[in-house]
Amino acid sequence: MRRKDKEITDKKIIEKILTASGFVRLGFFRNGKPGIKPAVIKALRPGGFSVSESGFSGPASFQADICAGIREGAAICSYSTKYMSLYGTGRLENGEFFTETVSAKASAMTEAEIAPYAGASRFAESLSSIPAGIRDIRLGIPCGEEIYIVPVNHAEINGAVYFHSAAEGRKTELLRENPEIIIEAEAVDPDKGGISWALWEASASAVTRPEEKTAAMTAIACKFSGGYYEFTPESLKRVEIVRLDIKAPQRI
Repeated sequence: MRRKDKEITDKKIIEKILTASGFVRLGFFRNGKPGIKPAVIKALRPGGFSVSESGFSGPASFQADICAGIREGAAICSYSTKYMSLYGTGRLENGEFFTETVSAKASAMTEAEIAPYAGASRFAESLSSIPAGIRDIRLGIPCGEEIYIVPVNHAEINGAVYFHSAAEGRKTELLRENPEIIIEAEAVDPDKGGISWALWEASASAVTRPEEKTAAMTAIACKFSGGYYEFTPESLKRVEIVRLDIKAPQRI
């Protein structure tokens, strides 16, 4: 199942997302291992874009997103991130990304909200742990020769990372097939105009125990709404909760 209701194919909007973001996350395999690396967009061109030196050539994917904050609501299920996310596949050669497929999706964010967004311009040193207080992380999920990169909202409990998702969809399906993934986290430094970023190897598993599922959903809800919520077992049946167990940092 795919969320076609949120999909964007207008090339002008896709170009606006790339321009507003200022950088992309490149996904690729190196020595048989999946990895993600942020790269600054130097210029857009027909059929792709130029990026800062990535140190890699070959099949690759890319992801970029912009966020306009949190859309609030009367109930916790009404809270959501206002975002536009872009994902594509192609080939990277000497700093040039040649696009083969590209699409975008949006949730609660309008095209008019793209312009004010100020994306970061460059990345910096690696991080030793997932920064406290960051809103989302990105997953790198192997899919054949492709690394599917997708942002998720998360919360941490006793060292484990949790996020919620629809019970069906590409992300959910791929995680069931390929639970060994990469987590990418970033912290933007507005004073220096850069990004600190890091990668971890992790294992993904669906949460089935009711008490763990309740604790995870409560932590996620409190993080994004600032309030406390209780969930009934019946309401949690409609939500997929995934647990990410971090195994080791990864170096690119």
